[in-house]
Amino acid sequence: MKKEIVLLTVLAVLLLSLTVSVKAAEDPRISVSFISQTPDPVEPGDYVELRWKIDNLASKSTDYTFELDYNYPFSLDPSETARKSVGSLTGYQTLTDGAIIYWKARVAEDAVEGYMNKVKLKYWKTSEPDFVISSNEQVIRIQSKQGIAEIGQVTITPEEVELGNMFEMKIEIDNKGTGFIDNVKVKVDTTGTGFTPVGTTNQKIIKRISGQSSQDVTFKFFVDADTDIKVNQLPVILTYYDKFSTEYTDSTFVGVPVTAQPAYLTNLEDTELFMGGKKGRVVVSISNIGKDMLNFVVLEMVDTDDYDIISSPKSYLGNLESDDFETGQFDIFIYPSDKNSVPLVFNLHYRDSYDKVYSEKFSLQNKLYSHEKATEIGLMAPVDYSATALIWVVVIGLVGFWWYRRRCRKKCKRK
Repeated sequence: MKKEIVLLTVLAVLLLSLTVSVKAAEDPRISVSFISQTPDPVEPGDYVELRWKIDNLASKSTDYTFELDYNYPFSLDPSETARKSVGSLTGYQTLTDGAIIYWKARVAEDAVEGYMNKVKLKYWKTSEPDFVISSNEQVIRIQSKQGIAEIGQVTITPEEVELGNMFEMKIEIDNKGTGFIDNVKVKVDTTGTGFTPVGTTNQKIIKRISGQSSQDVTFKFFVDADTDIKVNQLPVILTYYDKFSTEYTDSTFVGVPVTAQPAYLTNLEDTELFMGGKKGRVVVSISNIGKDMLNFVVLEMVDTDDYDIISSPKSYLGNLESDDFETGQFDIFIYPSDKNSVPLVFNLHYRDSYDKVYSEKFSLQNKLYSHEKATEIGLMAPVDYSATALIWVVVIGLVGFWWYRRRCRKKCKRK
């Protein structure tokens, strides 16, 4: 009898265990797996997409509700809801059959970077909202991009700098990254150049530049008188540190156009014309008394009512360096005039070192004298009247001799 009771007890226990196992198998078992964050890492102030995969490993289909459980520095836009449903999850899903659920969250701009920011999912059967299950916490990596300093816009004031003058150089330093940069040193290397810092050194320091922002530094320089007239290259050296105290150095060149105002001297070197009604040659010189080159110089004489140009009106003088000169020659006829001088008019065409074209008019006075005045001041040789008289005597004598010979011949024929 006792054996029968024991046997019945064991059978009852086995039956109860089997019943519980069957019931458990009929309950759905939800697997929640975090897939990814995009981007990884995410920058402060940016959006991050958080994805989970939901699998139903049991046999029974069940409808579940999922909610993103988050705290600062994460937030959702008004268009994004924290609760989502994937509908009824079919039982016995394989790894490729599960549902994908995701949220797009914003990261605060002042979020602490690193690996301490976490989120998780809460979920429950839609029909049983009081029985809430929480997934494991998931670390969301937050990190700013490295700060990258670049030289942005450079402004030279004035745009063309003349010798012996000052100019201002404003340099924009841009931080292209999202992380800050510290101790930004901007140095303009003037070694071996014709530029001298004025009122400050050739180096400026910016304590900090935040991500995606910029700051300006300004320098003043004096242009030495012997600086080359061209676009002079000034090295700019940039040194800075990122948030991890890593040092970076970059360099570039800034072109500074140096100019000088063209200057020249004109002169009537020689003239054969001292009186009106004559033709002759005039020689005109052009002297470069400036610092800049006078390139492709053409001297052109202009017709006026006082004279006619007999020769070619243009003379090519070539390139004139500083302290150099060339001459042009012209043959002209000056009309008779009672004027004391006649203006000779010219056009001077040339280019500077930057190929800028110049056309400028000038005139030179050609003085005129009477015959007596020209003789008096030695411009013409005086008339030798004794020689003139002797010539007339010889001429008269020859005429008389001819007349006498002719008369004698006629008398001889009569005899």
